[in-house]
Amino acid sequence: MGEEQAPSVKNTLEILSWLVSMDTVQPAGVRRCQDEIRHRLRGVTSALHLCDFGTGRNLIAHFGAAKTGGVMLAGHLDVVPVSGQSWTGDPFQPSIRDGRIYGRGTTDMKGFVACALALAPLFARRAATCPLTICLTPDEETAFEGAKALPAQLRDLGIAPGGVIVGEPTMMAVGRAHSGFADMESVFSGIAAHASRQDLGANAIYAASDFVGRLAALDKRFAPEGTRISVGRITGGSARNIVAETCSVEWEIRHATAKPPVELQQAITEIGPFDGVSRSDHQLTSAAGLSAGVNDHFAQRLCDLGGRAAEQPLPFATEAGIYQAAGLPTVVCGPGSIEQAHKPDEFIEISQLEACLGLLASVQDVRT
Repeated sequence: MGEEQAPSVKNTLEILSWLVSMDTVQPAGVRRCQDEIRHRLRGVTSALHLCDFGTGRNLIAHFGAAKTGGVMLAGHLDVVPVSGQSWTGDPFQPSIRDGRIYGRGTTDMKGFVACALALAPLFARRAATCPLTICLTPDEETAFEGAKALPAQLRDLGIAPGGVIVGEPTMMAVGRAHSGFADMESVFSGIAAHASRQDLGANAIYAASDFVGRLAALDKRFAPEGTRISVGRITGGSARNIVAETCSVEWEIRHATAKPPVELQQAITEIGPFDGVSRSDHQLTSAAGLSAGVNDHFAQRLCDLGGRAAEQPLPFATEAGIYQAAGLPTVVCGPGSIEQAHKPDEFIEISQLEACLGLLASVQDVRT
C-alpha cells in the first residue's frame, strides 16, 4: 500500500452513528439511507448506480475504470425490528461507552458498511490499478431478493468482480462455508362444524399438529448431518367451539449443504394424508448455502493479508451462497459477533472496527 493510510476509527464511528440513526427496518427507511449514501459518495466513485428490482433497489458503487477483477464488498442496509425488545436506550440513537458502540445494526451489519464508506476515498485513490466495488442490498433480513437480483445487475453494468467479501459479523474470521435455509408456510384446509358435531367437520389444527410432530421427528433424524428444522409460528381456528377450518404453520429448514437433502425433501412431501384436510406448502424465501473448496484460493489471499480462517462453517446463512452460485468466489468476513445480532442493546467492539479497517484498507492488494 505504500504510504496510503486507513482512516481513523473516529471517522468510522461518526459514519456508523449516522447509519444507525436512520431506522432501516422498513423499505422507506432503506431508500432514504441509500439516497444519503449516494449523496455522500458522489464525486468519490467512478460510477454510482441505484438498480431497481421487483421490490426494491440495490446500490452499486464502483471505483476504477477497469470493471473486471478486484474485490466486491457486499453488505445490506436493512435491520431487524426492535418492537418487543427491552433496550436500555433508544436503539436508533447510538451511544459509545466501555469501548463499544451500541445501537440497532451496529453488528448486523452497519459496522462493516461504515468501514467500507470510511475507506471510499482510499479506494478511489488506488482505483487506477486496483478496481473495487461496494454493493449494498435492501432486504437481507426478510427476502434476499436484492442479492438474487444483484449478479444480473452487475453483468448489465459490465462489472465482473474477482472475489466477494460479505461483511456479516464473524469477528473478522474468514468464513468459507455456511448453511443455507428455506422459509416455508404450510396451509391446512379442513371443514368447519359445531364442536359438538366433530364428525361433520375436519379439524385443520389436528392435521397441523400431526405435521409439526412429524417435522420434529425429521429434525432429530437429520440433525447429526447438520440439517435442522424449526417451527416458528402456528396460526389457526376462529373460535374454541368451532372445528378449525384452517391452520397455517411457518417453519424453516437450515441445511449444511448447498441445498436441503433430497431424502429430507421427499420425506416432508410424503407426510400425510390427513383425514378430510388438505395441505399446501409455499416457499416464502430461501438462500443457498456457501460451500467450502470453491473459495479457498480467494480466502487464502485474505488470510495472507492478515486475516484468519474460521475454524468451522459459520452457523448462520448470508447472501454469500447466492453470489457463489452466480460464479463469484465468495467469503464471509466482517466485524462483530453474531451473538450480538438481533438482540436488545446490540453493540460492536470498537476494536473490531479497527481490525476491519485494517483488512479492508489492504484488500485492493488482493490479486483475484
